[in-house]
Amino acid sequence: MKTTGSDRATSFMEALQALEQNKDPETLAAHFTDDATLERLTHKTYEGQEDVRRFWGEYLEPFNDLA
Repeated sequence: MKTTGSDRATSFMEALQALEQNKDPETLAAHFTDDATLERLTHKTYEGQEDVRRFWGEYLEPFNDLA
């Protein structure tokens, strides 16, 4: 069965919600390829799976203060 853009968006949204609840970037990182590149508004660049995990881990840091 072919995956639609809507299916991918829903899967990403669910993975982001899981990240926020479980504080585990693995599910969300799985949506990215090994050569993925992310860039924060601070212009810090993240490349590859390990950096993707770091990016989402840093994304979670402010939530730790809310718990």
